[in-house]
Amino acid sequence: MRVILLHIKRTPKDCWRIILLEGKIFSAGWVFYKPTAVGAEGRKIDKNVESCRQRLDKDNFARHLGINLLEIKPGYARASMRVTSELLNGAALTHGSAVFALADIVFAAASNSHGSLALALNVSINFLKATSEGSLLTAEAREENLTRKTGLYRLEVREESGDLVALADGIAYRVGNK
Repeated sequence: MRVILLHIKRTPKDCWRIILLEGKIFSAGWVFYKPTAVGAEGRKIDKNVESCRQRLDKDNFARHLGINLLEIKPGYARASMRVTSELLNGAALTHGSAVFALADIVFAAASNSHGSLALALNVSINFLKATSEGSLLTAEAREENLTRKTGLYRLEVREESGDLVALADGIAYRVGNK
């Protein structure tokens, strides 16, 4: 079962339309960041999020794994991934590195959502539940603390039922902030 990104369309209101194809329409909906701030600060937030999105759109590894970035806003990101046979380990369960990669992508999106380049210093992950082929995993990253030079993020990966699959903490170094 392979999910292919078919179409992304930007609307004038900074919403994005995504359609995924798997022989037929798999999922369609309005997703991504909608600005909540107004004035010059709102435009700055939009620019930061857009810059982050453009950087992550170049992530070939995430694309190879079938990770779909669903939402980015300052200090927050959400993405999903359908588990395919290529993402299974020898026990026919989702490989831990695939779960980690999904968590890492939302960590990258949330930590880079403020405009400056942020790079991981450390990520610690706990695998709580095994999943298998066909599972739809969704990861969320939430900023817990932000300083001039670092950010601390809580990362959760859940399956469709809402069960927690993995829980992680990540620390990012904010490059260029003095």
